[in-house]
Amino acid sequence: MLGGVSPGDGSASRAGRAGWLVAAIIAAAIVMGAALTPAPACAARSRPRGAAASLFHREKFEFSWKTADEIRDFLASLPDRAPELIRRIPRYAGQQSLIASALVAFVMIAFVSGLFVRRRFTSWAEAQLMPLAEGFPEAATPWFSAVVSVAAAVAVPLALWMLWEFVAAITNFKGPGFLIVGIVLPAWTIYVLVTRGARELLTRQLVGIPSEDGRYLFRVGRLLLIYAVALIVVLKSALALGAPRDVIALCRWFFRLTLIVLLAFVFVRRRAVMSLFPDLPNRMYRGFVRAFHRLYPGIYALTMITALLQWAGFRVLADSIWVRTWAVMGVFVGAVILHHMLRVGLRGMILGAGPQTESAWDFYRSTARLLDYLVFIAAADILLHITGVWRPVISFLGVPFANVGERPLSLLILIEAALIVAGFVFSATLLRDCLEYQIYPRFHVDAGVAHAINTFLVYTLTIIGTIAAMEAVGLGLGTITLFAGAFGIGLGFGLQSMANNLASGLTLIFSRALRKGDVVTVGDTIGVIQEVGIRATRMRTRDDVEYLVPNSEFVSGKVVNWTRSSPYTRLHVPLGVSYDADPERVREILESVAARAPNVEQSPPPEVWFSGFGESSLNFELLVWINIRTVQRHKVASDLYFAIFNAFKEAGIEIPFPQRDLHIRSADGLLAPDRKRGGDPSR
Repeated sequence: MLGGVSPGDGSASRAGRAGWLVAAIIAAAIVMGAALTPAPACAARSRPRGAAASLFHREKFEFSWKTADEIRDFLASLPDRAPELIRRIPRYAGQQSLIASALVAFVMIAFVSGLFVRRRFTSWAEAQLMPLAEGFPEAATPWFSAVVSVAAAVAVPLALWMLWEFVAAITNFKGPGFLIVGIVLPAWTIYVLVTRGARELLTRQLVGIPSEDGRYLFRVGRLLLIYAVALIVVLKSALALGAPRDVIALCRWFFRLTLIVLLAFVFVRRRAVMSLFPDLPNRMYRGFVRAFHRLYPGIYALTMITALLQWAGFRVLADSIWVRTWAVMGVFVGAVILHHMLRVGLRGMILGAGPQTESAWDFYRSTARLLDYLVFIAAADILLHITGVWRPVISFLGVPFANVGERPLSLLILIEAALIVAGFVFSATLLRDCLEYQIYPRFHVDAGVAHAINTFLVYTLTIIGTIAAMEAVGLGLGTITLFAGAFGIGLGFGLQSMANNLASGLTLIFSRALRKGDVVTVGDTIGVIQEVGIRATRMRTRDDVEYLVPNSEFVSGKVVNWTRSSPYTRLHVPLGVSYDADPERVREILESVAARAPNVEQSPPPEVWFSGFGESSLNFELLVWINIRTVQRHKVASDLYFAIFNAFKEAGIEIPFPQRDLHIRSADGLLAPDRKRGGDPSR
């Protein structure tokens, strides 16, 4: 887990720098938002009219120090007032009809019974629902069990709460005991939901939190929740029973202070807090977590100080800081987690549902790119709004720096245009890859037709997006026509080669002269067509070398398309044998070798030609048919030569090599000079 990362780990890495960048952005958002935005509306309502918006405005408390004396007097008189409160209950009941009283009594009995049967019902419900997990994938089984456990635990208090709401709506009963039950039931439901959910997440290691830290967080969190829920129930009950509002305000003020103190003791344990950050494969997120780990003392101090400021009445300042720190960090972490979950889900749906083909990977990558685009836009929009810098940023980016016709041009318009084009491009790529992955294989669409459709869709949507972006910028159809005319003049003067390649690309695509997967020879290069683009064609050789060949070479030059009509082609394998060999025996051996060759087609059958008499050999040719899409010509020829050599060696057939015989008729001419000089003929 990232909670165990030490402060010094990877401080110079890219992820670390990215984390510091995120931290700097958050700090800038705090300063900019505090300087440029007014206080929240909820705080503005508490100020007197005409007061200037200020971050340091202090709200007045709803109580005074005399309220403490009232509380002391109330507690002192409570034993004397208890009999009167008890006598009110029959009075409230007597004001209701017999049916209403029966319903209220039924709710009270159900509430008491629910306190005792909740655990037994939870165990029974879990036993009934757990067998359903057998049909789920192994990775989803723990999550299903956790959902079942939470649902079973919260079923009883939730049902009692709904029953209370129903009875309260019918009878309009206002008895104190009944009202207190109506306060306790939602608090009980929320407590059970939160505690059971936290237990499943923190102690069952569903999110990868270390067991020690998970148990610590669960224990202290449950104690804090019990304390907070009890306080809320007490305060709401006191308010419902008619307690003075200043007394409630003083108690709430005191209880908030105690909660702040308790939270300070809880969050001082940095390792436990850091364990809440999931381990995700995102560089910026990892850097953010490292920066958060380093800055944790400052973040902890700032949080506690702002909590005390909020408690002291500086609600505007505290809310402004919290929104621009914890809210920003929450949106960032939430966006990263949501993005990761969606990516994992997409990967499982696309790549886990079938074979991981190239088209499946392309479809997954295009879907992931569009997901990145949408999550980035949504997160940026939310962050700009919650930090309050949306209007200042829009005002700054909207400052015009030029005019296009009668419309001013600004950075905001350029950003909008870029986002429009990017959205259309990502959508076009996704549509193309979806057709390649789902539609074309299902309807057995020819590869050439599919490529032509894909090219048409991609370029059409890209052009539409570009036109929409230009309209957003302010370039109307008239301006676009003017640019098109200038572009045509440029084609005539300096872009003839590009225009030739563009026209050739359109010709190749729509005439289907070249299709994806065709094996072609251009010059001395043989390869497989990977993509016929608008300007150039991408070709990959058997040695896995990619070539970008201009389209004009395919249109104006000589191209050999080995698979234009059929992928089957005939291979000639020349060879020679000694004059001592029997030609019929040679033919039998060659036909036998061709019949056993793995990459040789047997229909049409192999043939053996006697091509002629050589100077030192009888020349033959072995003709076989091969599928050029699946095998290489040179590879098949090499395999055949190996097999032929072994077969000839076993049959005793000699493979000759060129020989020359030199006949010397007389040596007299060589010895004549020595005789004339009187030399020794034997020398």
